[in-house]
Amino acid sequence: MQMVRWIFEKMLFFEFYGYEKNSREIDVSRMYLMIWVITFYHLIAIAIIIMRLCAIVLHINAIGLSIPILVITFLTVTIQEITLKKKKYIQTLIEAYRVMHQEEKKRLAREGLYYRVLPILGLTAFYILLVVLAWLHII
Repeated sequence: MQMVRWIFEKMLFFEFYGYEKNSREIDVSRMYLMIWVITFYHLIAIAIIIMRLCAIVLHINAIGLSIPILVITFLTVTIQEITLKKKKYIQTLIEAYRVMHQEEKKRLAREGLYYRVLPILGLTAFYILLVVLAWLHII
């Protein structure tokens, strides 16, 4: 749970600020979907990299390992989403966000953009590069 807070809290504040700035109601289901997709993507990218490296070292077929890894990753991320929904993670953050002063909201939104969104995009590009290199048998 701490990892989810560390990764997503600033990004969610950035999203809340965007909704508030555009005078729209915060879409809670979209926020949960965003957390689910980002977490699933990162876990799949890490699994592919590890699976590919293990296949190179152990000289085994990586395709046979991919289906169980995909199922385990899907179940892990789905269980995380169910846990977050039961604990009302987004709703709690929305309540904390609404009682903040405007300056603090702007500061957290800026941090969400600079310190969370941009590194995640960089990490995503890194994962894509590694996956492409792995499937081309370069690494």
